[in-house]
Amino acid sequence: MKSDTKNCSNLLKRPELKNLGTFTSVYRNGIHKNLIDFCNINYADRERYQKLTESENIVSTFLFNIFANSNGGCILTSGSTEAIFLALYLAKTKGTAKGIIHPNIVLGKNAHMSWTRTAEILDLKIKIVNSTKKGLDYVKLEELVDRNTCLVVGTMMTTELGSIDNFQFLNNICKKKDVQLHIDAAIGGFIVPFHKSSIKYTFKELSNLQSLNVSGHKYGLSTPGAGALLIRNQIDKAKLSKRISYLSSGEQHLDRFLLTMNSLGIISWAAYIQKFQREGYANNVSDYLKVKMILCKNLKQMGFDIYCGSKLSPYIFLSHRHITDISKNLQDRGWIQSTYESSEINKQGIRIVIKKGQEEILTTQLLKDISEITNSLQN
Repeated sequence: MKSDTKNCSNLLKRPELKNLGTFTSVYRNGIHKNLIDFCNINYADRERYQKLTESENIVSTFLFNIFANSNGGCILTSGSTEAIFLALYLAKTKGTAKGIIHPNIVLGKNAHMSWTRTAEILDLKIKIVNSTKKGLDYVKLEELVDRNTCLVVGTMMTTELGSIDNFQFLNNICKKKDVQLHIDAAIGGFIVPFHKSSIKYTFKELSNLQSLNVSGHKYGLSTPGAGALLIRNQIDKAKLSKRISYLSSGEQHLDRFLLTMNSLGIISWAAYIQKFQREGYANNVSDYLKVKMILCKNLKQMGFDIYCGSKLSPYIFLSHRHITDISKNLQDRGWIQSTYESSEINKQGIRIVIKKGQEEILTTQLLKDISEITNSLQN
């Protein structure tokens, strides 16, 4: 990968590009300048602003295509946390209709914290399955699914290591137990569909997949505040829909939990979908994975233990006997990150998330800084 010293120097003047741990997109171009007027427009007022309705249709249609759910429902949200709340509310509602009095959900220890937080709010019992870098314990998971289980959750790229659950295994368990499956694709939703693999993840491939959430402001590249919940059919979507009367937009359906939501997230997501389409997002994924290979090769040579998760995950977790000192020195040099203990491998480390717009400074300045820091500590 060629390095342009002048260009890298200019990139370093943008402090957000030195944020290693966040998944929120740092990619910016002229699109944002053209959409800034939507910062102060409430998404609930979309009937008044034609651009909002157009953007909603662009995002929904694209998601229906990549997840093979053309006859299903799509609810655009403020992010995956809201989408998860709606998915759990739907699962609980359907469970209650089946006569379940004390509903529970089954998910991996590697699932995002928003699942346990939301389940607690909705008074859902949580059953946790242990996970390692090799994946979930599927035998134990099947044992935990019982007649009160209203949802099994799989993750398409875990937050810590980038692991991907085996959705085909999960679907087979759900089919056997007559339970619905949900896929949390907050991170992997704009990675996996754009790279050739044997992973089964679509509604067409998984008969018991009830719902799936994805974030727009991660690898969809929108500004913060964009997500979606895909639901297998319109009948279930209707269970979340309410009629409201909103100011100038008058009578309308509200599917989301939140009434107030900034419009820029959805507007920018639609703009990037139009800009990149399938081919563009696929090229982005290829670039991320090339950077990952460069980082892994160089960091291993420096003595780091590298955990790469799925081969498709655009991030790495690195550990080192001096990891705390390395982290502090990186902070002193302006790199935004911190050490934490991964529950999947029980080790302290640093997460490096590869995002569009960061490719060059990660393979040049970051490697240079880490090399200088490790050499200094060893000496």
